[in-house]
Parts: sequence; structure tokens; C-alpha cells
Amino acid sequence: MTKRKKYFIDAAIIIVVAALTFYYLFKNRIITAESFSAAPWYAFIACFSVFLFWLCLSALAERLIYGSFTSEMNYGKCFASVAFGNFGSGITPFRSGHFPFIVYYQYKAGVPAGITLTGILKCQIIYSATAIFVYGAITVYLAVTGLTATVADAQIKLWMVVATGLVFHIAVFAVITVLAFNPALQRGTLNLVCRAAKKFRKNFNGEKFFAEQSEKLARFKEQISIIGKSFYKYLLPFAVYLLSMAVNGGLQYFAYLFVSGENFAASGFFTFYILNLASTYVANVIPLPGGTGTVETLFTLLFAQVIAEPLLGATLILWRITSYYFPVIAEFIAFLPLTVKTRKISEKSPQSFDNYEKMDYNIPKS
Repeated sequence: MTKRKKYFIDAAIIIVVAALTFYYLFKNRIITAESFSAAPWYAFIACFSVFLFWLCLSALAERLIYGSFTSEMNYGKCFASVAFGNFGSGITPFRSGHFPFIVYYQYKAGVPAGITLTGILKCQIIYSATAIFVYGAITVYLAVTGLTATVADAQIKLWMVVATGLVFHIAVFAVITVLAFNPALQRGTLNLVCRAAKKFRKNFNGEKFFAEQSEKLARFKEQISIIGKSFYKYLLPFAVYLLSMAVNGGLQYFAYLFVSGENFAASGFFTFYILNLASTYVANVIPLPGGTGTVETLFTLLFAQVIAEPLLGATLILWRITSYYFPVIAEFIAFLPLTVKTRKISEKSPQSFDNYEKMDYNIPKS
């Protein structure tokens, strides 16, 4: 199955599951006609503006990181890269399309492959460090306070939910780092993966896979060392990522404020942020593109504890439309000319996207 067919199937799944989900919510009167009237038109503009602010912050963090070693990626390119990465996350299960869409866009934009790979690694390292810091602090706070959430009459300790995200980020970062800095373990692990892959795919090219992954781990090691030696250069993008995580995690709260008319309160924001983390990690386990259906259902279960029933449906509609459905449609429309232009370039150039990772890995070191 080609990637294009897979994306069409994912789009069909999103449409069908979304329709069934909203039918269920209407049938159970979680969403009613009044839910739409409770969210005025300017609330949609305001809430979508918050979403755009999150994209702008993420793009700023990436611009600062790319700017530490290249002038190829200006702010406009970083914004487009973040937007298309968000599009890839939104239309694929487990957010698996995030990095492929970023790579695809930067290839189309004429960014050398070495710069793309280096930039992605640097951004991921700084983002992982930010996530570990945030989740670690929140886990400690929740463990001390003992805050819980009630779902289907069951008490859930929130520190355990957030700790799941903390452990995940630490584990991924630690495994990749250990592999990158331990050549013997790296060779053994890659050989093991190659042998396992050959059992499932007869045409699997083990030598090519081994060489590509070894190159990526070597670059990861290089970037870890560079960042470690001059970490002070990355404190600003770290702070920007910190703010962008807060904005993204508080989108439901801002939607609630626009619907209810209440004033911003730090305690309310923190509560919504924790519940958002809980719903996000549960939704990520279920392989539906963009968490369609799962996200809406979890919202009604978790946020019913902090949002009165008349406003629950309106908040859900406002948040989900402005932070997922509308952005995915807008990003899809922006993506269409990208594919057309890439096709024309491919016809004129002997280099194809399939060979992109083999091109121009020689870039100035940071």
C-alpha cells in the first residue's frame, strides 16, 4: 500500500469516526443545538488564535534552534514545517506522520538533507529535555498533593498518569543516547532488529538499514555533545518550548473561558492542563488518526468533573473544531500545492524524494 493510499484511508477513518462520535454525543445529549449557540462566532476566532499562537511559539523555538547552525531555515519555513508536522500528526495513527511530513516539506523547500536531520535531532533533544522537566515537576507535585480524577466511578491517581509521560520521554531519550554512545550495544541492537525484520520482510535490506541507523545515531551523539558543551545557547528555545507546551496544554481551558465568560485563574488552568495530559496519553494508546472519537469521548468523561453539563458540549465543540478539525482542513489545503510543486521538481531533477536522505550530509558544525 502506497503512503498516498494510506493517507486517504486515514482521512476516511477520521470522517466516519467523527460522524459516529458526534452522533453518539448528540444522541446522549452531551452536545445539543444549544451547545453551538453557547459558543458565539467570535469565540471560534479567539480560540483558533490561541492555537495559532501555539504554532508561532513552536516555530520560534525551532527557528532559534536551526539558527544556531544554519541560515537555511527562516521563521516562515520553520512555521510551515511545524504546521505540516502538526498536519502529519493529525491524520496518522500514533502521530506517526509527524516527522515524515516535516522532512517532506523541508525537502520541497530546498533544505539540504543534512540540515533537516540535524535540525530535527536538535529540536527533539531540546523538546525532550523540556518535557522531562515539565512532567517531572508536575509528577512530584501531584504525588505530594494526592490529586485524583474520577472516571466511570473509578478514582485515578493523576500523578501516575503524568508519570507515564515522564517515563516515556526519559526512556526514549535514554535508550537513544545509550545506543549512540555505546558502539558495541549499538551494533548488537541494530543486528538484532535486522534479523527480526528479515523474518517479516523477505526483501528487507539489512545493510542499508544498518548504515542509515548508524549514521542517525552518530549524528544524535554529535548533537548531544554539542548541546552539552554550550547548553546556555539553548536556554531561550527551552523557555519558548516551555511556554508553547503550556499554551497547547491549556487549549481546553481557553475554550472553556470563551464559552463561560469566566476570568483566567491559575488553579483552573493547572487543573485543565493535568486533565489534558491524562486524556492525551490515553488517546495516544488507541490507533485512530488524530485520536478522532477517542479524544471526544475522553473529554466528556474527564472534563465533566470541572465543566457544568450545559457548557460541556459547547466547550468540546469549540476546542476540537479550532484545534483539530479546522487546522487539519487548512493544513490539507496548504499541502496540496506542495505536492504539485514537488511532482514538477521531481520530473526535472534526477534526485527524488526517495534518495533525499542520501544527499548533502556535509554541513558546518555548530
